[in-house]
This record gives sequence, structure tokens and C-alpha cells, in this order.
Amino acid sequence: MANKKTTKENNNQSFQVDNNEKMPSFMHSLFDSDEKSVIAEKSNERSKKSEKKKVERISAIQVQKARDKLQKRNKPMSKVLQEIRQLQASSVLVCRRAGFQRFVRQTGIKVSDELGFKEFRYSSKSLECLQTLTEQYMVDLFEDSVQCTFHAKRVTLMAKDLNLTARIRGIEQPLQEIRNLKLR
Repeated sequence: MANKKTTKENNNQSFQVDNNEKMPSFMHSLFDSDEKSVIAEKSNERSKKSEKKKVERISAIQVQKARDKLQKRNKPMSKVLQEIRQLQASSVLVCRRAGFQRFVRQTGIKVSDELGFKEFRYSSKSLECLQTLTEQYMVDLFEDSVQCTFHAKRVTLMAKDLNLTARIRGIEQPLQEIRNLKLR
């Protein structure tokens, strides 16, 4: 009880008053008016300090909330770059396995019909290997196409960039070949 003060002594007894507590009515008569004013001033100072601290705490909380709101807003390309980093770090295949297998089986049926063979059978390992190689080839093709896009001083990848990349690699009109596969 560091905030207690010793006051007038009556009948060899000392009274202590805590400034944070209100005095009982019978104790008002024990103090001089000077002592009352000193106690009141000190209590006012303490209440002002506590109000200041409270305002500071509230303003600090508001500043933290504002910072949180600012931090939640992402830059335009940050999510895309984050996804790229995640995909580069993982060894998971990008295309769905079932869809790719369906495409390979349909293409195999078309080729076997043209050549006069029976339907091909595929093991799961061979389909996985085909998918891995296909995705690697597509990634390389897109990387080179993006370089062609940058060379043309553009940001958007266009079909003509893919065609140029394929022609450089020795493939004639790759997009036309893809469209022919879908039409059959």
C-alpha cells in the first residue's frame, strides 16, 4: 500500500487514506482543508495519467488494426508468383490424372483404328511417365514462348508466340495440329 498517507493523529491513533478509494464521511472531519486539497490534486493527476495511458493504448490498438488491414492487401502479382513458387517446389503433376488418361486412351484408339491394330493397353506407370514427359515438354514450350513475348516487348502470351516457338523447334503449326485432334 504505497499510496497511503499518514494524517493527523487523534488519541494517539494514525489514520491512513488510500487516494484511489473514496473516504468515508466520518473521516472528512479528521483532515484539514489543506490536506483535502492535496489529496484531491493527487487523485486528479493520477486520473489524468490513467486517462492518458488509456488513450495511448486505444490509439496503439487502432494503429495495429490499420497495419493489419494494410498487410492483408496483396500486391497484384503476389498471388500468382506465390503459386508459381509452390508449383516449382513440388513434384506434383499439374494436369489431372484421369483427364490425361482419358485423352491418351482416346488418342490411342484413333491411332490404332488408322493403323489397323487392336486397341492399346496401358499400364499405370506408362501413363504416369507419358504425363510427366508431356508436362515437361509443355513447360519448356511455354518458357520459350514467354521469352518470345518479352522479346516482342509485350507481357501477354499470344498464340503467335507459341507458333513461333514451335517453328523454331521444327514443328509446323502446332495449334492447327491440336485443333485437328479435337475435330476427329
